[in-house]
Amino acid sequence: MIDATCVTHSAAARSTSGYYHAMRVVVLCAVLGGCGFEASRARDPDAAPIPDAGDAAADTGRDGAGDGDCLARWHDGKVKLSNPERLTSVAGGGNERDPWISPDGLTLYLSSNRNVINEIFRAARIATDLAFGPPVRLVNMTVATKQQDRASLTADEKTLVLSSDRALDGRFQIFITLRPDRVTEFGSPNQDHLDMVNAGSVDNFDPFISSDGRTLYLTTDPGGPTHPRLVVATRPDPDGDFSAPSDVPGVNVTGADSADPALSPDERVIVFSSNRDGGRGGLDLWYAVRSDTGQAFSTPIVVPTINSDEDEADPMLSADGCELYFAARHDGDYDIYVSVVAR
Repeated sequence: MIDATCVTHSAAARSTSGYYHAMRVVVLCAVLGGCGFEASRARDPDAAPIPDAGDAAADTGRDGAGDGDCLARWHDGKVKLSNPERLTSVAGGGNERDPWISPDGLTLYLSSNRNVINEIFRAARIATDLAFGPPVRLVNMTVATKQQDRASLTADEKTLVLSSDRALDGRFQIFITLRPDRVTEFGSPNQDHLDMVNAGSVDNFDPFISSDGRTLYLTTDPGGPTHPRLVVATRPDPDGDFSAPSDVPGVNVTGADSADPALSPDERVIVFSSNRDGGRGGLDLWYAVRSDTGQAFSTPIVVPTINSDEDEADPMLSADGCELYFAARHDGDYDIYVSVVAR
């Protein structure tokens, strides 16, 4: 059966439509096959079918995935990814998005609207060959009726950044919170050191903080006809103020959206979402590389295997580059998937 589907997008609707972060209203009408996520993957000849949520192979750990350091495979432009598997143990009946995985692979942060508003959750496991336990809501991150978007942490997991519309003017802005150790819970987020990042009248989404806490990547959306793009702010030390953001060099293109930046620990590989590939109306995952952080990124190329006729967003690389976590639309909602770099 063929359905004509019209989707209206806005920042307020992000948690209910589960599609995109933009504040401006965009109406996209697409003709979608009614056979679900697996059938829609037919446009990618290399794509394998995604296991059903009940598949015993789904949601297992990835102990021993790749060869321990897969970043070189991203750099040579020939990376191959396995059939994505849905993380069934963190699903909650709504949109599960924005995965962030700890360097040891044992802690997963995500956003979910399972309680109506979008909130931040954390799931844990005791070994990487096991499934994650049920997600726990981070109470200190929540403000009634306000949306929380994408938590990202430093490598030591002591600094967390997120996006929220909790500010008085209702814009999505970046917030930060610190803790002394990994056992203590984070306190309520504030905007310390972020004055220049949040200046102006734009909406800021999708923060990704570097391992050392000195670099902040994010999506900025001026609204109107201007497309969201990826920007970066820096600071001289982890306790300083972030600079005013500037475009991530080599990544943005005119006339298309770019969002959801995530980087390898050395910041030489970037993965992100974009609709730049010919106006399908959906988001795909893309990546680009560079030789060092002082250089522009190479021309982005599409991540192989995992993209479909529906939407893929919110990518996150494991520390060794051997796993790619991301969110994908399935039967109207987003779920979190993981794909492994092939040997």
